[in-house]
Formats: sequence, C-alpha cells, structure tokens
Amino acid sequence: MNDKQLKTMLQKLATEHPEYRPLVAAIERRLGFDATADYQQFISAWWTWHVERFGVKPRMSAAQGKAMKEIIRYLSEVTNGEDLLGAWEAILSNWSHLSPFLQRQTALTQINKNLVEIIAAIKQAHEKGSQKAADSIRGLA
Repeated sequence: MNDKQLKTMLQKLATEHPEYRPLVAAIERRLGFDATADYQQFISAWWTWHVERFGVKPRMSAAQGKAMKEIIRYLSEVTNGEDLLGAWEAILSNWSHLSPFLQRQTALTQINKNLVEIIAAIKQAHEKGSQKAADSIRGLA
C-alpha cells in the first residue's frame, strides 16, 4: 500500500466513523501526513456539518480552501496546537449559540473573517450555560 492509498483509507475511516478521528489524526501525524490530514479533516467536518444543517452541499473554491488554512492556523495558535479538530468541531456544534447574523455566516471565508467574534460568542454563551458545554470549548483561548 502506498502513501496515497493509506491517506485515502484513513480519511475514509475518519469520515465514516467520527469516533476514530483522534486515532486517525495521531496515526497521520506519526506518519508525517499532519498538515494535509488536518486540512482534510477540517474540511470534512465542515462539509458534514453544512450538509446536516442545511441539507445542501457547500460550495468549495480556492478562497474557501485558503480560509480553512487560516482557520487551522489561528486555532493552532489559540489552542497551543492541542486537539485542533476538537476545537473546530466544538465551534460547529455550538453554532446555535451565535447571534442570528453570525449564524448566517457559514462560508469558510465568512467564518474566518468572524472567527474571533464566533469564539467569543460561544464562550460567553457557555459561561452562562452548562459546564459540559463549557468543557467542549475549554481549549479555545
């Protein structure tokens, strides 16, 4: 099995079985697939979230891809590189805590532009809410 086949197999596993994402991420880092794997996992999580939330596939372009890379870079800074995918999934799963305006900002370029406000709004909502929800975003600075 070559590297491309292995990456494809690992991505498929992570997409079809979200509970294995941390294990897949660890394997990919160990094998040196880290940056591409993070990007693909982030895109996969956003794509799945978008389809589940709106019932339609999102549009992907070079600008969206660039925005995702910037989101990953920012999250790696504010989480000290720990569980980046978990931080991203926490943002997506807590989308309902955002203002109506921010909830409409679902393109990656829009999310990237408003990322600081999105994180702040989620953290503020959870400071008033449950401890479990607060724990899901604890890694975000």
